[in-house]
Parts: sequence; structure tokens; C-alpha cells
Amino acid sequence: MSLAGKWEFPGGKVEPGELPAAALVREIAEELGLQIEVAELLGSGTASVAQHVIALEVYAAAIVGGTLALREHARIAWAGVEDLVRFDWAEADAPCLAGVREWLRTLQL
Repeated sequence: MSLAGKWEFPGGKVEPGELPAAALVREIAEELGLQIEVAELLGSGTASVAQHVIALEVYAAAIVGGTLALREHARIAWAGVEDLVRFDWAEADAPCLAGVREWLRTLQL
């Protein structure tokens, strides 16, 4: 909880022998009750937090099932391209914003 109050992209730790995309599918199901399909890598970042190095990869994904349930988080937000800069992002997540914003722009018609 050293990042309490900071905004983070959902996901979590990759277990030994687990691929990052599989870890994201598992973590989203555990944390949010949703089933997803993982697409391309959008960005990566690192940060040192309490003597640990956090290496983060952010992927595009589509919800394909489930019902949203906040199991480990206090808040969630669906944000548009311009909204993303308004959040107080965790240090490892901030470098991923450019790739996420670029991807979101491709989705707008």
C-alpha cells in the first residue's frame, strides 16, 4: 500500500513461468472480475518503491466477459484521452501514458 492514493493501470505480479499476457488475464479476473483478451504492448516503465524495483508493462485489452467488481481497489475510472493527464499516477505508470493516449486516439472515429 506504499502507493495508496496513486493511480495505477490494473494488473499485478507475473508469477514464475507465467507470460505477462497470462498474468494480466489472471490479475484482471482476480481484481476486477472481468475476462479480457490482451492485445499489443502500449508502454513500459520502472520505479523504485520501498527497496523494490517495479517493472511495468501496459497492454491494450478488450473486455470479453464478467461483471466489474472492485475486489482489491477503492476506486476505478474510465478515462478518455484528455482525462488521463489529470490523475496522480504512480511513478512506474506515468511513462506508459503516451502509448496509452496514442492507442486511445486510434480508437476514436
